[in-house]
Amino acid sequence: MKYLSKSDYQLASSCPKKLVYKKAGYPTANDTNEYMEMLAQGGYVVGKMATLLYPEGIEVEGNTNDCIEQTQKLLTRENVVLFEPAIVSGQKLVRVDILVKQGKSLHLIEVKSKSHDTDEDPDKKKLNKYIEDVAYQYMVLKEAFPGHEIRCSLLMPDKAKRTSIDGLAGWFSIKKQVKKKDCEVEELPAQQKPAFIKPDVIFKYDSSQDRAVYIARLRAHGILDFLDVTEQVKVLEGTVKSRADKFLCILNHLQVIA
Repeated sequence: MKYLSKSDYQLASSCPKKLVYKKAGYPTANDTNEYMEMLAQGGYVVGKMATLLYPEGIEVEGNTNDCIEQTQKLLTRENVVLFEPAIVSGQKLVRVDILVKQGKSLHLIEVKSKSHDTDEDPDKKKLNKYIEDVAYQYMVLKEAFPGHEIRCSLLMPDKAKRTSIDGLAGWFSIKKQVKKKDCEVEELPAQQKPAFIKPDVIFKYDSSQDRAVYIARLRAHGILDFLDVTEQVKVLEGTVKSRADKFLCILNHLQVIA
């Protein structure tokens, strides 16, 4: 089955023909763009910071089918925190950065490395692109888990927030992977088969007996901040559904003529 992923939705929103070219396997400029690789690596460091805020979190790994199966099994638990769970509704598929489940309550968290200044943009107007991204995930999650209360947040660096941690960047280092994973690289959204391999981010104090202390400092004095975008997401719900239905028609037409 061909799925309409989050990156497919983003790509088709900019131009539906790009979705056709992607699914046909045409190469893109992003396939070998080293600058995009650098940007993606910065995003992975922020992503690692975000997951450290949830030490109890479980990362969902493997190929697409494995991730779907793992996610469904793990979400039968009453309370659980998942990193990159695969949520499916029909032909729609999303990988949520962080999903917190507490009974019938779900907290969808999208991690972004781009900084935001809450003092300059209190209404979050400059975040519209990211909010629509979250809105697609919200729609799929809502369809997959009817009857659940869903809250949506962006977790990103806040320029209005100052950290008291000296040398925070030195707490993290990047180690390149040698084995490719069967997953899309969201930071390189137009890639069909990414040449760029998602790296491992190493937390300097992972093996330290004071690991919990450093994580507590990240929580209290780090650079990341939660922005609740639930209401903004709900406003976009109808628009996102209409677009997704249109993109699925394109996707299914491609399957018929393939």
